[in-house]
Amino acid sequence: MNDAHEVSFLILGPLEIHRGGRPAELTRPAVRRLLGLLLLRPGQVWPADRLLELVWEPGTAAYGTLHTTVSRLRRWLWQNLDMTDVLVRDGPGYRLDVPPALVDASRFMAALTKAASGEEPAADIDGLRAALRLWRGPVLDGCAEEWTSVLQDLERARVHATCLLADRALDLGKPELAMPFVTMTAEAWPYDEALQHRFIGLLNASGRRAEALRHYESVRTRLAHDLGVDPSPTLRQLHLDLLVERAPAVTSAAAPPVHLPPDLRDFTGRGEQTERLLGELGNGPHHTVVVSAITGGGGVGKTTLAVHAAHRLRAEFAGVLYADLRSGKRTPADPGAVLVTFLRDLGVEPAAVPPGTEERAELYRSLLAFRRVLIVLDDADTEEQVLPLLPGTSTCGVLVTSRYTLDRLPGALHLELREFSPAHALELLSRIIGRERAEAEPEAARELVRLCGHLPLAVRIAGARLSADPAATAADLVARLRDERLRLDELSHGALSIRASLAVGYRGLDERAARLLRLLGRLDSPDFTAATGAAALDCPVAEAQRVFDRLVRARLLEVEQGRYTMHDLIRAYARELADPADEAEEALGRVLTWSLTLARRAHRTQYGGDFVVLHGDVADWEPEPGLAAAVIADDPLGWADDERHNLVALARQAAATGRDELCWDLAVSLVSVFEVHWHHDEWRAVHAAALEATRAAGNRRGRAAVLTGLGYLLRYQHRYEEAARSLEAAVKLFGEVEEVYGLTLALVLAASTDAMRGRCHRALASYEQALAIVCAAGDVGTEILTLRSIAEVHLDLDQPEEAESRLLRAMALLDLHDSHRSHPQVLSRCGELRLLQGRPTEARPLFEWALRLARDDGSPYAEAHALHGLGLVRLAAGDTDRAKRTLREALVIAEKIRDGFVQARVLASLGECHLRAGEVERATAYLTEAALLSRRLGALPIEAKILTVLARAQSGSAEASGTASRARELSERIRVLG
Repeated sequence: MNDAHEVSFLILGPLEIHRGGRPAELTRPAVRRLLGLLLLRPGQVWPADRLLELVWEPGTAAYGTLHTTVSRLRRWLWQNLDMTDVLVRDGPGYRLDVPPALVDASRFMAALTKAASGEEPAADIDGLRAALRLWRGPVLDGCAEEWTSVLQDLERARVHATCLLADRALDLGKPELAMPFVTMTAEAWPYDEALQHRFIGLLNASGRRAEALRHYESVRTRLAHDLGVDPSPTLRQLHLDLLVERAPAVTSAAAPPVHLPPDLRDFTGRGEQTERLLGELGNGPHHTVVVSAITGGGGVGKTTLAVHAAHRLRAEFAGVLYADLRSGKRTPADPGAVLVTFLRDLGVEPAAVPPGTEERAELYRSLLAFRRVLIVLDDADTEEQVLPLLPGTSTCGVLVTSRYTLDRLPGALHLELREFSPAHALELLSRIIGRERAEAEPEAARELVRLCGHLPLAVRIAGARLSADPAATAADLVARLRDERLRLDELSHGALSIRASLAVGYRGLDERAARLLRLLGRLDSPDFTAATGAAALDCPVAEAQRVFDRLVRARLLEVEQGRYTMHDLIRAYARELADPADEAEEALGRVLTWSLTLARRAHRTQYGGDFVVLHGDVADWEPEPGLAAAVIADDPLGWADDERHNLVALARQAAATGRDELCWDLAVSLVSVFEVHWHHDEWRAVHAAALEATRAAGNRRGRAAVLTGLGYLLRYQHRYEEAARSLEAAVKLFGEVEEVYGLTLALVLAASTDAMRGRCHRALASYEQALAIVCAAGDVGTEILTLRSIAEVHLDLDQPEEAESRLLRAMALLDLHDSHRSHPQVLSRCGELRLLQGRPTEARPLFEWALRLARDDGSPYAEAHALHGLGLVRLAAGDTDRAKRTLREALVIAEKIRDGFVQARVLASLGECHLRAGEVERATAYLTEAALLSRRLGALPIEAKILTVLARAQSGSAEASGTASRARELSERIRVLG
C-alpha cells in the first residue's frame, strides 16, 4: 500500500472515501455496505455468516455472492486506493487491516478515551470538540438503516462524548463551548434523559432559563406520550431547581465511599472490552438498571477487568459498592450478609438493619432510588445470589463477574472473556518484568506466554516469579514449564496459583461432570464431540451432551459448532486428577475403538463395503446402536475433514499405549477418506505411528498392511522407487504370514506403480494375478479397482478392445455394488475409451455423469479427470474456445490438489487446443511444460505421448528432430521395460 497517509475512510455520516483530498467513488451498493461494515471494526474478524446477514436481505445471497463481493472490494481497494492485501480471509470470516488512524470512527474513539481519562478540562474540551466535529450525521447514513444493533455502540459513544463535553464546559463556566454539539445530539437522541439533562443545564447556564423550562416540559410530554414514563428523579430535581431559581445540580446527592480493590498498574489487553463496559455503564442514568455481566473461565482476568472498568467509571458515579461473592469457595457469600455491609456503607445504623434478606433488599433499593451508585459484584455463583443485590432504579449500574453465564439476570448485557492473544499476553509479561528484560529474550518470552496458554493469570504468575528473582531468565522458566507434569507446580507464586483457580471451578461440578473432565484430560485429541464423551462415559449421546453442557457452563470447556475444546492448563489439571488407571484405560480403549469403528464406517460408505482394505481383529463398538451410521451419514469426507487432527492424535496415543492392532487398523481404514481431500500429512502421520507400533509388537500382518498404505501414499506423491520398496516389503511379509487378501492389495498397488514407471506389461501381469484372487474372494470393491486399473494400462497402450472388456465388467459390478470412490473414475475411463475409439458424442454423457458424481462426492481428483475428458470432447467437436475454458478449469483443480499426472495430461491437451487453433507458440509452451513435468514425475508413457505432439508443434524448427528422437527413445525404453 502506497501513500496510505493520503487515504481516509469516513463512516460518521454517509460513507465517504477520500484519497489525496478527493473523493473515491464506490457505487456498487453491496460493496459499499460490506466496506462500511468492515470499517466499523478495522483489524477485527467479521464472521461470514454475519456479513451475509447484514449486507443482503435474508435469504437473498449465498457464500458465493459474498466471495464475489469480497473480490470486487479487493479490486476496488487496489485500483482506487493502491491498497493490496488489506482485506484478509481469517478463519470463518474476513477482516480489513487498515490503520485505525485512517478511519474517522477510530480517531473519534481514541480522542474520547483520551478526554475521558484526562484531568485538564480545557484540554479535554478541545479534544472533545475536535472529535465531535468528525460527525456528519448518523453512522453510515443511507447505507445501513437496519443495522441498529451493530451501530449502537458508536452512536452511544457520541452521546457519551457530548455529555462529557457538556460537563467539562459547565465545570469551566463556559456553556457556549458545548452548546452547538449538545443541541445537535439532543435532537438525534430525544429520549436520552442524561443528554436532555445536560442540554437543559446548558440552556440555564447560558441565561436562557425560560427556554430551559420549556424544553423540560417538551421532554416530559414526549416521554409520557411516546413511552408512557415520567422523567427520571434526577431530571425532575433539575426542574425543581429551575423553578426555585437555584443553580442546576451538576452532581448527585451524597453517596457511599468508593470501596474497590486497587487498579493494576500493568493492566493491558482488554481495551475493547473496557470501552464496551464504559459505554454500557457510563452515559447514565439510563431508562433501566444496566447490568453488565463479565463471564469466563478461571484466570482469564474477569476481576481485573471489572476493577479497572470500575475505577474508570468512578467519575460517572457518586459512589461504588464492592462485594466478593466467593463463587466456588466452600461457603459462597450470603446475599443477606452482603446487604448488611452495603446498608452500613449507605449510612444505616447497625441497629436499624432489618433482620430478613427481603426486608434488607427493600431498604437497600429505597436508599439507592435517588443516588447514582455503581455496584460491583465479583465472582458470583448463581442468579439467586445476585438478584437481591440489584438496585431498583436506573440511576445505578451493576457490574457482575462470574465463571457461569447468568442467563436469568434481567436485562443483563453479557461479555465473555477468553485467554489473551499472543501479542497481549507478551505485552502483559513485558509490563510486569520490564520491556527491556522481555526484549532481551524475545523467543523465550514468546514461548513462555505460549506455555502459559496466554492465560492472563498464568502470565502474571510467570512474570511475578521472574520479577522476584532478577537473576532468573525466561529461558530457565520455559525449560521448567515444558514438562507438563510440573507445569501447574511452576505456575504458583505466593497467593497466586493456577491450580487453586482451576480447583474453584472443579469443586462446583457434580460427580458425573467431574469424571468426564478427568477422562477427557486422558485423551490426546485436540477437541471432542458429544459422541466422544459418550464413548468415554459409556452412555448415550444425549446424556453425554448434558454433562458437556455443565462443563461449558463451568467454563472448563469451550464449545463452538458442536466441538468442545479444553485449555492446555485445564487439561494438565484434569490429568492430575485422573481416575484410577484401570478405569481411565478402559475409557481410553472405548474412545479409540469408537474412532476405529467410525473410520471403518467411513471407508464402507466410500467403497460400498469392506472392500480394498484389510482389517484387524478389534471388533466394532459404538456407545449406542446406530450412532456410527448417524455420525458418518453420507458424508465420510466431511467427517474426515473435521476429525483428522483428532485421528492423528488418537492413532499416536494407541501406539504409545501398546494397542498396535487397533492402531494399524485405524491407519489403513482412513486411507480412503484421507486420499480424496489430499490429507497427506495426516495419512503419513497415522501410518508412521502404526508402523512403529507394529514393529515394536512384532505384528507382521499389521506391519505389512501399514507398509501397503505407505506405498500407496508414496505412489500418490510420485516417489516410485520408495513406493516400490515399501510394497515389496509388504508383499514379502504377507507371504510369510500367508495373508492372501493383503497380498492381493499390495500386488495391485505394486502393479500401478510399475504402470506409472512405464513397466506396463509387468503391471498387467500383476493386475491379472490380483484379479483372480479378488474374484475368488468375492471382494467386489477391489475387483472394480483392479479392472479399472487394467483398463487404464490398455488405454495408455492404445489397446481399446482389451480396455473395453474390463470397463464393461466394472460398470456391471457398479450396477450391483455402487462405490462413491470408484464410480466417477470408471465413468471417466469409459469416456476416454470412447474418445480413443473416435466416438466423442458417446463420450460426452459419460464425462458429464462422472462430473456430477465427483462433485456430489466432493472428490477433486475425480472432478479434474471428468473436466479433462469434457475438454477433450469439446476439442474433438472443434469448439476450441470452450475446450480451453474447460481444460483450464481442470488445470486449476489439478494444481490445487498437486496431482502432477493430471496436470501433465491437461497441459498437453491445452497444447493440442492451441495447436489446432494455429497458436503454435502457446501450444509449444504448454506442451513443453507438460513434458518437463511428466519427466520429473518419471511417467514415461505420458512423456512419450506428449513429446510426439510437441515434435509436431515444433515442425520446421531446429528442436523438432531432437524432440521426436527423444519420443522414440522413450517408446523403445517402455517396450523393453514392459
